[in-house]
Amino acid sequence: MTGYVDTHRSAMRIDYLNTKYSFSNVINFEPEGIDFGKLIIYDTLGNSAKVTGHLQYEYFKNPRFDVTINTDKLLFFNTDRKMNDLYYGTALTSGIIHLSGKPNDLHLDMDVQTQPGTHVFLPLDYSVEISDKDYIVFVQHTDSLDVGEMEKEKKKEETKQKYNIRLNMTITPEAKMSIFLPSDVGRIESQGNGNILLKANSDGDFKIVGDYIVEDGMFNFSLANLVQKRFDLVRGGRISWTGDPYDADINIKGLYKVKTSLQSLGIVVDSTTSFRNKVNVDCYVIMKNKLLNPDIRFEILMPDLDPDLKRIVYSELDTTNQAMMNEQMISLLILGTFSYSNASNISLSSSYYAVLSNQLSSILSKISDEVDIGVNYKPGDAVSQEEFEVALSTQFLNDRLTVEGHFGMTYDRSNQNASNFVGDIDLSYALTEDGRWILKAFNHSNVTSWYNAYDKVSPYTQGAGIAYRKDFNNIAEFFRRTRPKSKKKKNTKK
Repeated sequence: MTGYVDTHRSAMRIDYLNTKYSFSNVINFEPEGIDFGKLIIYDTLGNSAKVTGHLQYEYFKNPRFDVTINTDKLLFFNTDRKMNDLYYGTALTSGIIHLSGKPNDLHLDMDVQTQPGTHVFLPLDYSVEISDKDYIVFVQHTDSLDVGEMEKEKKKEETKQKYNIRLNMTITPEAKMSIFLPSDVGRIESQGNGNILLKANSDGDFKIVGDYIVEDGMFNFSLANLVQKRFDLVRGGRISWTGDPYDADINIKGLYKVKTSLQSLGIVVDSTTSFRNKVNVDCYVIMKNKLLNPDIRFEILMPDLDPDLKRIVYSELDTTNQAMMNEQMISLLILGTFSYSNASNISLSSSYYAVLSNQLSSILSKISDEVDIGVNYKPGDAVSQEEFEVALSTQFLNDRLTVEGHFGMTYDRSNQNASNFVGDIDLSYALTEDGRWILKAFNHSNVTSWYNAYDKVSPYTQGAGIAYRKDFNNIAEFFRRTRPKSKKKKNTKK
């Protein structure tokens, strides 16, 4: 059969990828197959791609695909966990896709780059549930099947649709990746860059090779359903795969900021206890070695402290004692304060309020993925003040404006003083889309201390500035400037 078909509003669907593509083009029928010419296909989001190639056959038998797809942006897959428990999500990519093979044995070879709107999920949380239980053994009882049933099973295996997928993907920071770790560890949500080679086939083989470098993101850390905190991922973390997706190496650092008093360590910052006595404490969780069974350790830093006071604090904190660091970190995450040095300082009512505040913060943060909310309440007593604090972190204007702040009120019950409103806020705005030029502004409360009388006069410090950031592998790349493409001169000769 020869001729052509002029299609209008036609469509095709790829079940494995859960994608639908429409087209309205002329398709030519030739003696040895179908020539697609320069077919233009559109996904459900309005993106397009150019398709060239043909479908060869011998009198409509033994069909074979040889199709190349070129696109600047196209919906590649749009699946959920029920459709594919190895990986799922939404992937928008640009690049070249080559489809070959028979309809029941397809080969998909892709070299692509991620585009904005991509969000891929790797559910690694279920893989250890069965493999760790050595009393479960899977066997095949072929002796229980008769000859007829064995022939039926063999035919089913022969008619089973096969596929072989090779995906070489360049990941850009516009794409999001979520990795679900075992339930006792948490979940990683990251944006970054890297190059990953993924291979999958109908036999169940699934391999990943490559490195993923963290640019931004968060680590939802959980510990025995008692601690559930959102850590901001520190830029530069790495996840490396060498084949088995469940045997990846990880080196990631997460940051959680706390404002707390140093009095629980036995250090008196000032004779008068107030909200301004609190200092910023950076709590780091560091994950290393294997992704599914990482080595987790903690680190505590206080970047805003005066060097003299910092030496006093670290003389009380033994950072080389990992057991003590674990105790202090859990206390900071659950109670919002350092571990008490002696039993006489323990306030059970404050501890109860701290645990309830922690659970309330966890509930509020689950309301929206765009906003991270935390609350902290301390009832106060005859000595200390009553305190209420709200922490807020969110992004606006296509994630270019970031707002982070701590706001609170204090009330001195002993002197019946009026409530004081206090708060710290950090603003950063990406002036350019690549995020290299950043405008920053802040308002921070000073630490009132016995060695700095100025802090009592001026309780806040404000500042603003512009930051520039550029990645480079050698010093020559830092000074290299991207030159615009020169325009070709038109030929004016007649």
